[in-house]
Amino acid sequence: MEEKNRQNPFWNAKIPIEERLDWLLANMTLGEKITCMASTFLAGEKTKTRVLTKRIRADHFDEYENIELTQGIMTFTAATAKDKEKPALLQWRDCQAMEASEVHFLAKSAKGGSIELSINGKRAAFWSGDTRLYEPTAMFELDNKAKKEREEQQKICEPIYSDITVPFEQIGSIKQESQTVSIQMTGDISLCCFWLR
Repeated sequence: MEEKNRQNPFWNAKIPIEERLDWLLANMTLGEKITCMASTFLAGEKTKTRVLTKRIRADHFDEYENIELTQGIMTFTAATAKDKEKPALLQWRDCQAMEASEVHFLAKSAKGGSIELSINGKRAAFWSGDTRLYEPTAMFELDNKAKKEREEQQKICEPIYSDITVPFEQIGSIKQESQTVSIQMTGDISLCCFWLR
């Protein structure tokens, strides 16, 4: 490289790197910028078909809206809504769904929220509540005294990650080779993973 080309701010090590790069970008032509972009393109990798009877991690999504990732339980990362006032959406393509009777969500909620799972746009499972006193089987109808006791318990109980089990709704045949699975969450749900049984 010629010595005169090294007389510009880009080669001056005394100038902070941010300023040197700003100078370089300001002096590049559009064609040079496009050439740099093309040379740094990284090809994506096609994922394998996801088998829904195995745990599908919430942070391994293909598409999302209004999602932030936080610390989950064990080795899991949890997906939760950035803006708790708006629905959060996760989507996985190339899924293989089997005939199932229930869906499991490893999730946590302190204030309450909902999880709706859809396959190819059709609702397949829905749950709402919190995990402070979550019970996988429906309780009998509570009388007024028992309702008040339960409300008092909810005030002092900490939310925990729970295996939330939800009946799988009949959505017709799902024997297609590849399905798209979507989960919409409302409220303060933190989801680590889900699977079908």
